[in-house]
Amino acid sequence: MNILVFIWANLDKIAVKLRNLQRGEILEAEEMFLEGQTGSSVMSYEPNPIIGERIAGLARLLRSNALAVLGHVFLWHERDISYSSVERVIILLKTG
Repeated sequence: MNILVFIWANLDKIAVKLRNLQRGEILEAEEMFLEGQTGSSVMSYEPNPIIGERIAGLARLLRSNALAVLGHVFLWHERDISYSSVERVIILLKTG
């Protein structure tokens, strides 16, 4: 899990840089603006950086789940029932 968190943290870092490069005053990078795609709620002609926003959101979810998974370190005798509620919530969140 920790390796995944580090990978996604780096992807998030790259996505933030790309999102910043898409700002109007910089505009050194752009995502494709597909036909029929709506843009910003304020300026409909200006596309939102959808891919970067999704990567950032997924990275946040993984980081929060990593903290919950690290709770296994403190279980007594390798396993007790005190952590099963956390496991059920994590599984529910992952399976939708």
